[in-house]
Amino acid sequence: MGWETGRSKNPGILALRSRRKLGCVYCSITPILQHLGSIDLLAVAERGACANVLRPVKLLFYLLIPLAALSGAFFGVNPQGGQGKKNEGSLPPKILLGPGDTPLDEAFDPVLQPWAFVLPHMPVPDNLVGIRAKDCGVCHTKIYAEWKASTHAHALSDLQFQAELAKADSPKWLCLNCHIPLEDQRERRTLGLKKGDILRPVTWPNPNFSPALRSEAITCATCHLRVGKDGKSYIQGPRGSKLSPHPVRKDPERLRAVCLRCHDPQGDRVTPNLLCWFTTRKELEEGGGEATSCADCHMPTTRRRLMESHPDLPVREVHRHTWPGAGIPKEFSLLDGVLGSGWRSGLSVRVQRRGNRVVVRLSNEHGGHSVPTGDPERFVLVRLRSYDLQGQLIREAKERIGQTWKWNPAKKIGDNRIGPGETRKLSFDAPAASKTVLEILACRLSHESVKSMIQTKGLNEKLLPGANKKVKQLPRIYPYALYLYQAAWEGDAPKPKLTAPKALIQLSKKERLIPPEKRGY
Repeated sequence: MGWETGRSKNPGILALRSRRKLGCVYCSITPILQHLGSIDLLAVAERGACANVLRPVKLLFYLLIPLAALSGAFFGVNPQGGQGKKNEGSLPPKILLGPGDTPLDEAFDPVLQPWAFVLPHMPVPDNLVGIRAKDCGVCHTKIYAEWKASTHAHALSDLQFQAELAKADSPKWLCLNCHIPLEDQRERRTLGLKKGDILRPVTWPNPNFSPALRSEAITCATCHLRVGKDGKSYIQGPRGSKLSPHPVRKDPERLRAVCLRCHDPQGDRVTPNLLCWFTTRKELEEGGGEATSCADCHMPTTRRRLMESHPDLPVREVHRHTWPGAGIPKEFSLLDGVLGSGWRSGLSVRVQRRGNRVVVRLSNEHGGHSVPTGDPERFVLVRLRSYDLQGQLIREAKERIGQTWKWNPAKKIGDNRIGPGETRKLSFDAPAASKTVLEILACRLSHESVKSMIQTKGLNEKLLPGANKKVKQLPRIYPYALYLYQAAWEGDAPKPKLTAPKALIQLSKKERLIPPEKRGY
């Protein structure tokens, strides 16, 4: 049949190539691979029944395959996690790829496009019981509590993400690489692309899969766990410590660069509608903030002990693990924690009323990047409403600040975001009224997008139990706007009454009781 064996570019991987039919070798190695939990028998069977030939080579494969597995060829670890030197030894064996299929490391560059790869399996570090956030929280109690309320912890249960994932043109395996980025969070490992089609991944079962770890989404290990050259895991941190019970290495630069893997992806668009190619880092550099890291603003510091249960540790500056971003959490119940998370708006607001005109100046003083940034559906809504004596709305004027896109295929047709350091002046007519109210909201989604998401079917209940029911109730579960500012004038008074931050949070919470079509965004 013309079989040949050979080495891949990286020693240790057993590369098997068939010039013709693959049935016999698969039959030969299947019992061992099945025992190792590393092959899908159904995928093997689909390649055709065994012709029961090549008996003399069976013994060879029975000997070589276990040795290859034990040597790390099947479960090799790439300590760089796709962020350093290219290491093909971290990839699964390519024997399941058929003619014309594209290996993952040929479809994407592991160095320039790390988002196309999961962070490979990493063993539990010495003196720890596990790598879940729950395990870390035994000692790091305050950090764990902050993480639980964060958008990172809710990255998989995010209803907007789940609705997008259910679309027919969604490369689900690729999207999950950022929302559950650890290999151990994936039930199946992506080996390559069927005939090079990004919507048809070639996968195999993952023997290290942990459903509990998957539920944690972007967890502690995503940023802090890495593997050394000795094959042992360690915790990477900004300072390092000789007092830690587990191995720690000081690597602040590498730790800070973790954000860019998913928040600053590089490369060409891979599907007509996948728009995850954010330009936040470019905006930051163009605004003169190239020396600024994401953590400088999105992980503000506070003074406390790193482990509250150890009073002998020094009180020092410790980063909060809240990542508030735009300040809009993934559940209405989490809005109460926004003000205590270290969040503040990137915009400062100045307002003047001159007769029948209201002038608003919005300055991007704190954003560093454009406001809004990231997800192209985000926008800032500025609206001026006038009411009569009975409290009825008699006039409304709006200004939308953000990107505008047409879909299928996606094409940006407008962008009026506020750049770093820029001040935007807006002017509104304010006719005589009993009450005039100016409101500024950060919006994650428009009403039209929400209507579309509510109609989504076929959400993956394995990833999010009850997802199909929850998406129908999205407006009552999932906040997609946050009040940033509110000022109210009684009659023709020149100075307004400003709404306090805590009251703005309460206004944001009350949105869940308002029908989506009446929310005004």
